[in-house]
Order: sequence, then C-alpha cells, then structure tokens
Amino acid sequence: MSVLGSIRRRTGLLLIVVAGGIFLFLIQDAVRSSTSFFGPQENTVGEISGETIDQTRFSALVAQYSDNYTRQQGKAPDEMTQRGIRDQAWKQLLFEIAYTKQFEELGIQVTEGSEEAESVDMVQGRFIDPRILSSFKNEQGEFDKSRLIQYLQQVGDASTEEEIASAQQWTNFEKQLVQDRLRTKYESLISKSNYVTTAEAKRAYMAEKDTASISYLYVPFTSIVDSTVTVLDSEMEEYLRSHASDFKVEQGRSFDYVVFDITPSQKDITKTLEKVNAIKKDFMKTEDDTAFVRSRADNFQFPSQMEYAQLPFSLKRDSAILATKDTVYGPYIEANDIYKLYKIIDFNKADTVQKATASHILISNRKPDGQPLSEEELAANKQKANQVLARALAGEDFATLASTESSDPGSASKGGDLGEFKTGTMVKPFQDAVFKAKKTGVVPRLVESDFGYHIINVTKKAVIDEIKSKYTVAVVDVELYASKETRNQLYKAATSFWKIAENESFEKALASDSTVIKQTADNVLPDATGFGSVTNGRGILTWAYSDETEVGSTSEIFREENAFIIANLTGTREEGTAKLEDVKDQVKFAVLKQKKADMIIDILEKHQGADFHVRMESINKAYGEGFATKNFTPVTVNYRSNYISGLGSEPAVIGTAFGMKSDKWSEKIIGENGVYIVELKGKSETPEIADYTAQKNKMLAQYGPSQYGGSRDSQSIGKVIEDNSDVKDYRYKFY
Repeated sequence: MSVLGSIRRRTGLLLIVVAGGIFLFLIQDAVRSSTSFFGPQENTVGEISGETIDQTRFSALVAQYSDNYTRQQGKAPDEMTQRGIRDQAWKQLLFEIAYTKQFEELGIQVTEGSEEAESVDMVQGRFIDPRILSSFKNEQGEFDKSRLIQYLQQVGDASTEEEIASAQQWTNFEKQLVQDRLRTKYESLISKSNYVTTAEAKRAYMAEKDTASISYLYVPFTSIVDSTVTVLDSEMEEYLRSHASDFKVEQGRSFDYVVFDITPSQKDITKTLEKVNAIKKDFMKTEDDTAFVRSRADNFQFPSQMEYAQLPFSLKRDSAILATKDTVYGPYIEANDIYKLYKIIDFNKADTVQKATASHILISNRKPDGQPLSEEELAANKQKANQVLARALAGEDFATLASTESSDPGSASKGGDLGEFKTGTMVKPFQDAVFKAKKTGVVPRLVESDFGYHIINVTKKAVIDEIKSKYTVAVVDVELYASKETRNQLYKAATSFWKIAENESFEKALASDSTVIKQTADNVLPDATGFGSVTNGRGILTWAYSDETEVGSTSEIFREENAFIIANLTGTREEGTAKLEDVKDQVKFAVLKQKKADMIIDILEKHQGADFHVRMESINKAYGEGFATKNFTPVTVNYRSNYISGLGSEPAVIGTAFGMKSDKWSEKIIGENGVYIVELKGKSETPEIADYTAQKNKMLAQYGPSQYGGSRDSQSIGKVIEDNSDVKDYRYKFY
C-alpha cells in the first residue's frame, strides 16, 4: 500500500493517465445528436444500429463515470461537468455498438491472451502508450520501466478498498487503451484509402488555370419591382413540395416564458454592508490575519505577496496604500456581487519608477572634437545658455530655439524632443529637474550636467509607471445574495403568476402583473442548454419536449440558476420538411425570383438584335433606360471560381461559358442576380506539365485525411459512422 501511494504521489497516475483515458472521447470528435420523428418508448434513451439503449443501462454507465470523476477530483461533478459525463457515456456506447460493428466487418482487432499480444505490448512492451511513458518517470524525467512494473504488481495484489478502487481504474484504463488502438487502426485504414490519380490531378490543374473571356447581356431581377409580381400561397406550397430537401429542419419547440430574477433586495444589500463593515472593524484589530480570514471569508485564501502591478484594481485606485500598512481598504463591490476587504499587512518599500516627457536645448561644455572648453569659453557658453533660457521663458517657440541653438544634434533635429523616458535613464541633474517639476513648461533655471547646460521644457509631467514594492495582502470576501425572505417573496410572486396562467391563461397572467416581461424562444433544439436570456434551461427544455406537454400548456415553476421561470408552450416543430408558415419569407423570395426570371426570359425572347448592344437598346426603349445592361469590355473568368467582376457569384454563367464554342451566344441563363445571355470570346489553352505530384498533394491536403492537413479526421469519420448507424438520441427527454 505504501509503495502504491508513493508511486501515485510521484507520477500523478490517477489524475493524468486514467483521466486521460476516461475522458478521451470528450476531447475527440463531437458527435452531433440526431432525433427521430417518432418519439422513444418511455424508458428509451436512444437507439444505435437498431439496438435500444434503455435508461437503466445508460444511467449505470453515467454513474460509473461520475464515480470515477469524484475519485479523481475529490469532489462531485457540478451540473456542467455532469452534462459532459453524460456525453462521454453516450459516445462510449456509440463506440461499443457502431464502431465495433465496423471493426468486426473489417477484421480489425487488438490481439490479447499472450505475453506477445498487443494489449500487453502497449503497456509494458516495445511500443508503450505515450500516456504511460509520461507518467512513470524517474527523478531525471526519463521513463522508468521498473516503476511501472512495481505499480502493476501492486495493482495485482490489491486488497484494501482503496487499492481495489485504484486497480479497477487501471483496468478501465487498459480497456480504453485497447479501444483507442482499434480506433487508430480503423482511422489509419480510412486515411490510407485516400488517393488522387494523375487524371484527377491533371483535370484539377487545368481547371485552376483555364480562363475564358466573355461578353454578356444582363437583366437584373431588381429591374422588375416586387410589388408588380403576385405570389400566391398555392405557388409557394408547390415550390416547397418540389424543393423539400432545401428546407429540412430539426425538431424545435417554441414557447413564451417569464423570468423572476432572484436578485438581492435593497434590504439585503443594506444588511450585507452592515455585516461587512462590522467585519472591517474586527479585521483592523486582529493580529492573526490568516485565522481571521479563514473564519470570516466566504472563499478562504491565504494572504499573498504581490507587486503593485498585481494588486486588484480597486486597491490601486487608493494611492494612499503606497505608504500605509495594517490598514483595511474597502468594502469594494466586485464581480459576481462580492464585497471585498483588503488588508495591507506589510510591504517592502522599493524604488518607484516614473516616466515623463520633455524637450531640451543643450549648450555644450566641450569643443566639437570633445576637448574641454577654457574657463573663458565656459563662461561665454553659460551666458549664452542664460540668454536662451530667458527667450524660452519669454514665450519663444521652444522647438525653433532648439533647432537653431542646441548642441545636441540628435534632439535638435526634432525640436529638442527627447520623447518619453523613465527614471534612471538620464543623468541625475537632468532627471531630478524633470521628475521634481511641479508642472509642465520651461524649467526656470539652467540645469548643469557633465554634458553642459540644459534648458528644459517638461511637456508631460511625471507619473508612476511601475512600483517595485511588494505588498502582503489579506482578503475577506462576503458574497451578496438574496436572503430567504427575498427568495420567498419572489417565489410568492411567481406562484401568483403561475396560478392565473394555469387556471385561466398565460396572457391573463401577463396582464395581471405589469412588472413581468414576456420573452419568446422560437424553435429551440432538443440538445440546447439554454435559450434567450437563460443560459442553463435544461429543465424547461425537458418539459417542452415531453410527450405529455401539449401546445398551450403552462409549465411548473422552474428554478434555473438564479431565477424562477415559467413557460408556456406555443408550438412544436418535428424533424423533416419545414411548414410553409415557418419558412414563408424564404419561399416567397425564391418564387418571386423564379417568376421574375420567367418574365425577363419572355422579354428577351420578344426583343432580338444583331448584337448585344442593339438588343439592349431595344429592351431599354420599351422598359426604361437601365432595365438591361451589357459589358462593353469583355471580362475574364476562371473555371474554378464562381466570381465575375462587377457581378459577384454567378456559377451558372461561368459553367455555361466554359461549355460553349467561341463567338456563339448562349441560351438564357438564370443566375443568382438576374438573367443572362453570354457570348464566349475565347478560352485559354493551358499547357500540360510533366509532373502533377504537387497538385496531388494539394488535393490531398484539401480533401484528404488529417495526416496530410486535410479535413477528413476523427470528427468527420465519426459523423459518417453515426449517419450510417441510424442513431436516434432521445436523451433530451430525460436530462
């Protein structure tokens, strides 16, 4: 037992290896839930490849994973983590049923039952799993097989409850290793089945390079005003029937709802502040700050040492802390309605770094060759410096003075500007003059340094840039929350609303309380976690998707996060083709476009001409200038691109052009933006190349497996398996 405990402490096995194995599917492909038009049986959580998953089986797997999480983390999973665990359990069932059938059909297996078997090899053989290699290391950070063997012996000899639980976790991990290896083999097989032939590469290469030059006559759909076209409901119904695949929808539930936010009342705020201020008085007196914080804080944390930059923003606003200790600051109201008191227990004072901006004029104390000046020359230069200072103080432009009088060529060219600098970067006399200046402007005295005489203009006063002092800070936090009295009052209001909604109608309940605002959620999907302003609303969604909930029903009072919520189901949408009322705008737009296209084609038929220009003029004379247009300069288009300069995306036009012969006119083409007649002026002749390897690799990277940088990866493979396994996920009925 002691050896097992020692290994566990050093390697972190249970938190790294087992956790990595158990939660593998959580970080792999996200399996999108699908639902059936027909609801599940009362106890059915889902179906996979025709196999029914009942709630007992699913719940047992969820309980196992929840227990593993609790053992590893030392705490029970919260609601968000629990949702992840349920997803993990569902993906495990997908693997066991859907993937396993694929493995069996293809003869993919991981050998077991002997010392040479793969299941042994990946644990302690030649090809050990990386997760094991990283967990059993010696003090030098290298894999130590003896530690692994020692641990496996302890697992085999487990006798106490704790040892047996650890051994079971290891067994589950080994099982996961086998599943991972099976999946890796399968995905590798799929990846290696990808191949691009030379003919495919050649065709794609030519398509990328081929171009065509076209002219066109164009009548945009906007030439016909919408109000002049009548769209009947029967036409929209017919369009929807004939284009059903374009209007597929998932299940949805629509409902109105009201939210009674559980927020602290003014009375709660006053009481909390009284409590915090009372704590503050005691906090200032206490000598054992750690014990005090432990007994008073809602979320205990040890006093910590931090530099000025690390201090909370609330504290940094109080500049007095720079010189004060054993003082309590606050209360400050911070994120998530928490009052905080900060006590500066101690601080180690260090230099304060400041920054300022200034310009200067230097009258040098040396000759141009660097030699020192004589006494007479120094006196003359000092006199000159005083004269320049007087002119600057009198208001002459400082930049102009610097450019003509300064001996510092670097700054003189910039009007004397030295930019922003920090303490410690300038010679001391200059630094002292700048950082002690009480205001901006010309310093009213000469400043002498080793370089000569400085006339200084402070353009931006010194401010604190960084404080090197380290503070020891203790924090007491007190959460502001709604009292029991406040919650009872809110629940009473929610109950009053619910009774009217249940006994009369939801609308009458709304009319009875003007402070309650109705919100609407339309076609919320079954696996959604929230809706509208509600971030966690699974209780309401489970109610909305229940077979017993009918349109017009009012829900019970749900407690979701910090609110009481009541909902009224207003509509249901089943998976399949959308109803016309749900997609009427889109369908009307499509029918309108279709009818306009017919009208434009009729106009083009009636107006003929020897060329595009004659035809355009004939149409515009009949329907108004600008009704039809033509391109006066032919445009170049690429076969692989849908884009036409000046028109946007027009794939039908480009596709037609490349299928034409030169100097021929096309039939009428219904495009995205209007109706066209195209004339092909010419096509490029792309020469063949000797080697299409680069094109093959490019296509593999775009469409192939992820090992080539492509898009076919675990996620897309998993989606294909799910689609072909007739997966029906009914978990939304229960959770």
